[in-house]
Order: sequence, then structure tokens, then C-alpha cells
Amino acid sequence: MAGNLLIYTSMMLLSNSTNRLNVFGTGNDKAYWYRGGQYGSWGSWVDIGGSFNSPPAGTVWNSSSSFTVAGIGIDGLMYTKTATGNAWTDWQPLTGGTFISPPTMTTWQSGQLTVGGVGSDKGCWLRTRSGGTWGNWVGLGGNFTSAVTVISRTPGTMDVFGVGSDGSRTNHMWTRGWSSSAGWGSWRDMGGTFASALAVVSWGSNHMSCFGKGTNGNTWHRSWDGNTGVWGDWQNLGNGCKGAPAANTWGTGQMTVACTGPDDAMNMKQYDGGAWGNWENCGGNFIEDGA
Repeated sequence: MAGNLLIYTSMMLLSNSTNRLNVFGTGNDKAYWYRGGQYGSWGSWVDIGGSFNSPPAGTVWNSSSSFTVAGIGIDGLMYTKTATGNAWTDWQPLTGGTFISPPTMTTWQSGQLTVGGVGSDKGCWLRTRSGGTWGNWVGLGGNFTSAVTVISRTPGTMDVFGVGSDGSRTNHMWTRGWSSSAGWGSWRDMGGTFASALAVVSWGSNHMSCFGKGTNGNTWHRSWDGNTGVWGDWQNLGNGCKGAPAANTWGTGQMTVACTGPDDAMNMKQYDGGAWGNWENCGGNFIEDGA
């Protein structure tokens, strides 16, 4: 099943200290490369090796002094590599499963991180590192047609999202939550009908926002309010996206969603002050990401 993995061209950003970014991507040689620095002052590109069929995922942990990168190798196995200061470990295979989606990764407490993906059985699988030791793969089930995303909105919690099917409920958004006190809840069908993977962001313990491109070509958004514990209705953001959306939050009550537009330029839409702005054409000429 490893040969069925989609090849993506996306990159990853990690910030492990104030005003410093680390940019990661998959080179034409299938190795991962990264470059650290800040705007106007970048270091050189560094080859960190490996041979991958997916974009990287990563997370910062241990009070921002360490970060771990994950990828799906050409053999379908999950691999991780960790940097502490300027020192990198070797690539470590997390044996016991093969994957058909890019990885996802989050830190849910200092020194404790979780990596996951969609396995060859189309289910969601996660594995947690705690105290420097990896546990076993844990299968959460499901039947996914997209990559899954795991986030942590507050210490001791995780939420997983993906597009999947269950009988007549085809290409819906599904989510499942975990807390260190209560464990895993059940999968919840959030509706919609999607033709892309989801983007998920959280600006704090009481907010999550999900984005996806619907089968009608429009981009849809739905948010969760932790003060009430209620998900809002799906909100149509229009047809600004040709590819799957990416999203980021840059402050409480502030979000940006970006994607490849119908003309192959990058389109961007911003939420600020309780309202969405218009789609903005940011130019460029980008390859559609397979959404």
C-alpha cells in the first residue's frame, strides 16, 4: 500500500524561539531539507537526509528547546528525527504499520508528543512519545479518504479531524477528542461533503476552527466554542479555492485561510474583529495540491 501515498509539494514551518523560524520541505532527492533563521537573515539549507514520499510534519516540545520531525518513507513506514539545540538524532523508524497519508503531529504537554496518520487499513493510527520513549501504535478506527490532523488546544488534550465515510455518510468531516483525564471519546460526524483534506486551527483552549473544500467547489468553515461546548453551523466562504485550504491563527479572534485559487495564484482570506474579509489574490503560480 505504500505506493499509493500521494506526493505533495507543501512545506512546513516550525518556530522554536521568538523571531526564529525553521522551514522544512522535501527536496527533489526525496530527502528532507531545512533552513533556520528569520526574515532578512536566513541560514543555509541543511540536508537532514531520509527518503520520503510525503511532506514533513513536526512539533516543538520541551519548552521550545527541542523539536521533532516526522515523515512517511518510500517504504511506507513512519520515521522521526529530533533536534535539540544544533544536534540531530538519526532517523528512527516507528515500525508496526504502513501509511497512505502524510503524517500529523502535535505536542500536548512538555516532553510529550503524538504522531499519526492514515494506515493502509484507512483507519487513524497514533503513537505517543513520553519521557523519551515511544509507546505502541494505537488504532482509533475510521475509514478516511483524506489525511487526518491532530491538534492540542490546551495541555492534556488532543482532537483528531479527518474526512471519511461510514455507510451512506460519504466524505463527511469526523472528529474525536481525547483528554488525559477521560481518554478517547467516540467519533462524531460533523457533516459536510468534502473534496479535500481539512485544515484545523485553535487560538486557545476554548476555540477550534475547521476548513475544507466542499464537493461544490466552495470553501467551508465551522468553529467550536469551548465556553458553550457547541459547534456552530457550516459557513460558506465562497469559491476562492481550487486546492485544499491551509489555515493559521495569529492571535485571539484572528485567522487566515489560504489556498491555490482557480487561476493557480495564491488566494487568502482573513478573519479579524468578528468578520471575514474578501478573498485576496496574492499572486504566484502554484501547482494544485491534489485536493
